[in-house]
Amino acid sequence: MQKISSIGHACFYHTLLKEVTLPQNVSQIWDYAFPDGTILHFRLPEGIFTIRFAVNDWKNHQDEEFLLAFLCDNSVYTSGMDRLESREEIFQAMKKSSYKFLLAAFMMQYHPELEFYQNYGRRSIKKIMKLLIDSQDSEAIQNLLNTGYVTKKNIDEFITYALDNQKHEMQILLMNWKHEKFPAESVEKQVQKKFKL
Repeated sequence: MQKISSIGHACFYHTLLKEVTLPQNVSQIWDYAFPDGTILHFRLPEGIFTIRFAVNDWKNHQDEEFLLAFLCDNSVYTSGMDRLESREEIFQAMKKSSYKFLLAAFMMQYHPELEFYQNYGRRSIKKIMKLLIDSQDSEAIQNLLNTGYVTKKNIDEFITYALDNQKHEMQILLMNWKHEKFPAESVEKQVQKKFKL
């Protein structure tokens, strides 16, 4: 599988495939390559990047080409350029925000030293968290919780979003994190604070 660089039109479309892990050298995925909703895991040097394959997105696939260029180690976009600088240029060229949110979350996790992605993530934390809740990516959510961008002020919004969208596992994950990070004060302490006793 490490030598595969292209996955052809309708290659796995008429299968029951639900999930697949791809090597980092896959630089081309044609439309209808997988059944709609197949979860694609890209094995990268930093870790695993996960995305859900949407057939309609891959029909007009300029951003999908950018996504693969961002992920692919032997991309034409990287020739003569530093890999991380190349990724930033590709990221900026993308139009589809859902890809940008997922890539930003990935880069925030594996490259916390890169201010560009940290700033993007900080500005887009609500949209990124909601996308990760929708995709039920508990690992990415857990990693994002560790960045410090999810705070006591915004955690309840994400818990409510998970509840409203029936993403109960994500709701429990967020509630547990909130309980660990911000333990509730006893009623007695709350009264003492309020009335300065």
